[in-house]
Amino acid sequence: MGKIHEITNREKELLNALGKYPEISMKKLLGYTRYKRVSSISRKFNQFKNKRILRGPVYDIDYNKLCKNTLHWLFCILETRQSHETVISYLKLIEPLIWTYPVLSPHKELLCAGFISSNDTEVTALFQLLKENGIISDYIVSYWVPLYI
Repeated sequence: MGKIHEITNREKELLNALGKYPEISMKKLLGYTRYKRVSSISRKFNQFKNKRILRGPVYDIDYNKLCKNTLHWLFCILETRQSHETVISYLKLIEPLIWTYPVLSPHKELLCAGFISSNDTEVTALFQLLKENGIISDYIVSYWVPLYI
């Protein structure tokens, strides 16, 4: 694993805003954080890059540098008989959800979802619970541990 970095609340705000709005400009980030100047945000980006917490030009956060538990990416293919909106509303209740999008298939209703998790067994158990309650009809989970250099 690597070195764990302590970050301030303002830095957390900055990373959260960047995670929520990855295409946002430096100037607009001022509205989502307590930073007063664009130069301060730019300096923080450079510090995050030097610590290898962030890499770009499309910014990708190395979450393993921010926590003690090893985090895994979970890529999930979910088969459903429900509408995509219904299934997505249930998936949003699972906190480590990062993204979701429908998969175009002439044979089945499919969704692809991505999660970040430190407890893969619990997330998989939640999928099983959704399956048992008829929200999804089947699922496939693939685990990936990101390696940042």
